Amino acid sequence: MNKISLTVPYIFILLAGSSYAEVSSLCGKEENAVWSCQTGKKIYSLCASMPVTETTGYVQYRAGTKDKITFNFPATHQHPKGNFEYGLLPQGAFLTFNNGGYEYRINEPLIGQPIIIVSGKDNTILQCNDSTQSLTNNATIDLFRSAGVFQ
Repeated sequence: MNKISLTVPYIFILLAGSSYAEVSSLCGKEENAVWSCQTGKKIYSLCASMPVTETTGYVQYRAGTKDKITFNFPATHQHPKGNFEYGLLPQGAFLTFNNGGYEYRINEPLIGQPIIIVSGKDNTILQCNDSTQSLTNNATIDLFRSAGVFQ
């Protein structure tokens, strides 16, 4: 086998992995960016303290731009238990929370881009253009399992 045929698969692996690094996050440097997605100029992120256990740490959902966060849930750093529900789907994962009469649901399929569904008076579906595709990662599953919010 020549060097070119051995190198080509590695180039594709590097390119595929680099797409995750390009997705912006609203998490701080001291936080774990659990999940993030972009819809045009808006960024949606799920940020966590390090570590999160059954009794300590926090998880916070954020929406906004790199310049300004316009929505935090919960408003302060709180433990995820009682604030979020996380579970696996036959072909992906989901995360839900309720705030101000609205239900927010992130659905992340194994193949394709995640969507954010906001249900309430009006229903809104936000299609992620780019995302970290990390709700289905074992590390994310372990985080929510150790926090006691895994369904």
